[in-house]
Amino acid sequence: MIRILLALSLLFAAGPALADRPATPQERAAIERTLAAEGCKVGDDIEFIEEDNIFELDNVSCRGGGLWEYDLDASFNVIDKQPQEAGEDDDDEDDEDGPDDGGPDDDDDDGDD
Repeated sequence: MIRILLALSLLFAAGPALADRPATPQERAAIERTLAAEGCKVGDDIEFIEEDNIFELDNVSCRGGGLWEYDLDASFNVIDKQPQEAGEDDDDEDDEDGPDDGGPDDDDDDGDD
């Protein structure tokens, strides 16, 4: 019986597993304010990485053009900004037709108009 209790206490002492999660509406609003000050607009992909305590943003569009990847700390300060590589889009990894660049030919039809 003591062994079982000891095993259970070790299991629960490890704490809950950290998981990534989407930003809350309040967090998203704060992130939008931060990026607006840089002349940028938030894309749809905002994720809070619990393990690193940062927000990762993909598909951020800025006045200078192109798409960017941003990392913000938990206080919404920019800690990293990188140009997003052409064709890189986490949401389209399984897309057989390639990345969705939002162009006129990305309507997912088979071309038989």
